[in-house]
Parts: sequence; structure tokens; C-alpha cells
Amino acid sequence: MRLYIRSSLQETEAFRRRTHHPRLPEAARALVANWQIVVLGMLLVAMTTVPFSFVTVYARLHPGRLDLSDCADRRPRLPPVSG
Repeated sequence: MRLYIRSSLQETEAFRRRTHHPRLPEAARALVANWQIVVLGMLLVAMTTVPFSFVTVYARLHPGRLDLSDCADRRPRLPPVSG
């Protein structure tokens, strides 16, 4: 499936005009040089994946360990509007 999607994509003009395509060592140097951006991206992915996995897997497999019955009564209350 992945190869089918990739083969159906058209390359951009900027990519087609390039004469130099970096090899693995050059790409690895670019990753090391920009390690802060790479780590930030990894943390952002983890911040979305961990809560999603917790809600969809852990909470469903261990419902007895999470006693959330009293949370339904606690709805956020808006402060009164003073006019």
C-alpha cells in the first residue's frame, strides 16, 4: 500500500531540478547538526501518542483500577457574569 501511494505521487519542480541528492552519511550529519529540532519533534509526537494510548488501551484494559465515577458530578462551573 505504501509503495502504491508513493508511486502515485508526483515530484515537485524544485526536487526534479536538484542535481545533488544527499546520501545516508550526509543525512545523518544533518540530523546531528539539528538535534534540538529532532528531539523537540520526538517529544511532540510522544505528547500525543502517550495520552491516546492511555485512553484507548490502558483505561479499557484496567477499568477497575481507575475509579472515575465521582468525576461525572464535577462539571466546570463558569463564574457569574457581573453586569
